[in-house]
Amino acid sequence: MGAIAKVIGYLTLGVGFIALGVFVSFLLAYPTMWLVNYVFTAQLLAFVFGGTLTVYKAWALNILAGFLFKSTNTSSSK
Repeated sequence: MGAIAKVIGYLTLGVGFIALGVFVSFLLAYPTMWLVNYVFTAQLLAFVFGGTLTVYKAWALNILAGFLFKSTNTSSSK
């Protein structure tokens, strides 16, 4: 009976880690969602068709581009 309890415990732990990973990934996706909603609203379309782009929207667009297009490659020289 002890072996079955250990297996159930490990399965519960594994499912818990997967659930925690999904929760953290959703939590980390919210800043990107908020930035996209802030930058790509009607104001950006108004800018394209003759409006103004504020420095705050330009800054948010820069941060969003950094999130989306950041390269994480590392090279090791020997």
